[in-house]
Amino acid sequence: MKIVHPDLENEIIINNKNVAEWIIESPELFSQYLLELLSQINGADGKFVLSNKGKEISLAKCATIIFNPLDISINDKKVVAKIYTELQQVSVNEEYYIKTKEIITQLQQYLLDLEFNCDLNLHINEDIDIQGLFKLFGIKIDEDTLDFTERLLQYIKIQNVLMGKKLIIFVNIRSYFSTKQLDELLLFAKYNEIYLLLIESLQRDFTNMTYKYIIDGDSCEI
Repeated sequence: MKIVHPDLENEIIINNKNVAEWIIESPELFSQYLLELLSQINGADGKFVLSNKGKEISLAKCATIIFNPLDISINDKKVVAKIYTELQQVSVNEEYYIKTKEIITQLQQYLLDLEFNCDLNLHINEDIDIQGLFKLFGIKIDEDTLDFTERLLQYIKIQNVLMGKKLIIFVNIRSYFSTKQLDELLLFAKYNEIYLLLIESLQRDFTNMTYKYIIDGDSCEI
């Protein structure tokens, strides 16, 4: 996987063996490229091109960008809706179809019994919305016991597996993570085959854990 831009001399190569770290020390270029990248991820046109094995990939469909890891929402509406859709598909597969039908029949009978005992003439839908049951029980990702690092790891896995985001982009993640925590994140991404791109405003680390693309304060590519 790689990202190219007509104003950049070098391609940004992204794989799950060596995480790409794009360091933009020029404040003007840092904000310029981030705004353009964010705009494309939100669905607008732009000059960044993401491709894999020569085939262009939509940034809006395949990428997500995280500016503040403290403010992520594991159970946002899109994630919960996707969970309900996934569960609904499982509920009618070969293994669970009969059991699902039995449970719905029992629920309908239960409602009919309630109607009889309260001496009211009620209308009860014959078709029960299974997703309505998921909402009734408040089904969501359990995050109450997760610490900061675990929560972020869970979030990127959900974005990758559930939401189909193949590329997770972090902005200034080193401001929030220690070297040990970041190493854990990189290893987690590598193990789960998740592509990461770290975008930093200055170089804070000189190890070989990431493959670095640098634009210095004079706007020169290194």
